[in-house]
Amino acid sequence: MLLHDESDVRSRNNIHVFRQFIKRIVTFTERHSTIFRSCFFALPLTLNSVFASFDALPFSARHAALAGAGVAWCSGADGIYVNAACLHGASPFDLHFFYAKPYGLHDLNMANVAARYSRARCSCGIGIQYFGNDLYRENQFLAAVAIPISPALLLALSGRLGILNVQHHGQAHSVLADFGVIVRLTANAAFGFSAKNVANAKVGAAHEPLPSSLIVGVHMTPFSHCVVDFDLCKEIRFPLDVRCGISWQAFSALTLRMGVGGEPSRVCAGFTLCHFRVRLDYAFSTHSELGLTHLFSVGVY
Repeated sequence: MLLHDESDVRSRNNIHVFRQFIKRIVTFTERHSTIFRSCFFALPLTLNSVFASFDALPFSARHAALAGAGVAWCSGADGIYVNAACLHGASPFDLHFFYAKPYGLHDLNMANVAARYSRARCSCGIGIQYFGNDLYRENQFLAAVAIPISPALLLALSGRLGILNVQHHGQAHSVLADFGVIVRLTANAAFGFSAKNVANAKVGAAHEPLPSSLIVGVHMTPFSHCVVDFDLCKEIRFPLDVRCGISWQAFSALTLRMGVGGEPSRVCAGFTLCHFRVRLDYAFSTHSELGLTHLFSVGVY
């Protein structure tokens, strides 16, 4: 049940500010040079309206190894979290499972599961994403459809139901809409575009605005067994994030990946092992102040 009086709204805003400060640290959405400044000003800011929940989170070890790049990469079921047009792939069906503990923090968990089914005329996907712990919990339920308008053009729409639970402070929910495009420029290059929260959804009794972002990027195969992804990501609250990742297929069962990001500065790497119809992905991402985050995902296709 949502809280409606002024004191409860203020208390809920206090939780949101603290949560935003923690989340900025553990999800790489703010440069480390501002961590201590953010902490210093967190208390005064509790009197003001703040941005709420459902930020972009790491969702796949494959994408994390590329520093989050891949908006134009038809990666499969995990693509629903970055650009629903990525759902349209070569195989007709796949499942995706992901889990991580940011910086090894035992009280904080990130996880998701996604499924995709493709036919010639369209591809559909569903996903469930979790972030938080017993005190603060975010769940998102996603559904998306990708339609090939022509051999060179994919359009996609996706909807998200976000449910926020704060212990002793009730529950709130919101519906968000996303839009995605992939354009095949040549046989070895594609352009991708993704717009998140295009309807400017809000959440809670205070009608706090939810994050909106735009991502554009290219997916290129300059050499045999070598793939390059380059993305630009702009969320309205933060500076432009430049992401670049390289994948190299060492042999049929092993793919190596490495990526760098600019906002905040980070270096990432990882690998994918495939055996029969199972894919195992691992990635790590660095942070100069907080150390490593290890990420794992499994795919069945």
